[in-house]
Amino acid sequence: MAVAAGLGASSLAVPEALAQAQATTPRATEVRVSMSKAASAFLAEPRVRRLLEIELDGAFRVVSGFSGALGDPLVFVWVDAPSPDRAVVQVRGGRRPATERRLAVDPRSPDVAARFVAIAAAELVQGALLPQRARPAPAPPRKSAEDLEHEARQARILELGGAGTGAFIPSSSTWLGGSTLSLALRQAALSERLTLRWLGGSGDAGSTRWGEAATGLGYSVWLSDGLRLSFGAEAALGAVGLDGQWQLDGAPWQTTVRAGAWIAGELRLGPRQWLGVSLDPGWIVQPLTGARGEDTVQMDGAFLGASVRLTSELVLGEK
Repeated sequence: MAVAAGLGASSLAVPEALAQAQATTPRATEVRVSMSKAASAFLAEPRVRRLLEIELDGAFRVVSGFSGALGDPLVFVWVDAPSPDRAVVQVRGGRRPATERRLAVDPRSPDVAARFVAIAAAELVQGALLPQRARPAPAPPRKSAEDLEHEARQARILELGGAGTGAFIPSSSTWLGGSTLSLALRQAALSERLTLRWLGGSGDAGSTRWGEAATGLGYSVWLSDGLRLSFGAEAALGAVGLDGQWQLDGAPWQTTVRAGAWIAGELRLGPRQWLGVSLDPGWIVQPLTGARGEDTVQMDGAFLGASVRLTSELVLGEK
């Protein structure tokens, strides 16, 4: 009774799956059955084929052997018996790889064994015909620092950046703060940069205004896909003005020349956006002298700057 109940439950489950298999099968499928000599010793092939056809609800033609026309979609069933109490059912068809089911059988009850083999074969056949579940596309591999640097060496990239800048001139105890705009063309990890700065502050020479245009060369190194270092050097031509009673070499405004450098760490915010913090040390090459009556202040030597900047990139020639 237990065997009969188990067989009935399996038989009821087959037609529902077969209906789905037939809906995805473009033409009638032929099932070809073949057996080894060991299996044929206690299993009657016609009996197995008839039971398999019943389990398949008569939807597919079940024939003997592996030979025949190859025009229609085919499913191949192979039955073997590696030992007297074991049967192996293998099925290959559709787009799936071959599947296998191992069964415990009693050679003294060939009808029951044939029934078990037919049920196992029917389940494997329907599994071979059912469409495979679409697997999610694998996530693209994360690019290494070497890959990113290699891409940077191949691409031409235009960088537009804005920064908040602060500076200190020790010789005149002058503190400055303001904004910086930069435009850079980077290729092969080298960049040519044009920078405009406007700073204002105060010091020993009173209220001070400092504007300059600078050009420089830089180099970038990627530590990871979201972190890089950049460093470089620049030369700047500036104009400096003092308010109040202070004069620069007898005039309210004077030009100066400054040499500078920068080293920055940058963190990726988006595909083409970077947030960076940089140290911008420099040296005032052309000194300035501020005078108010007999009092004088010298602006020369070190120019110590720092910036927080946001950079956006545009790949030239990118489609």
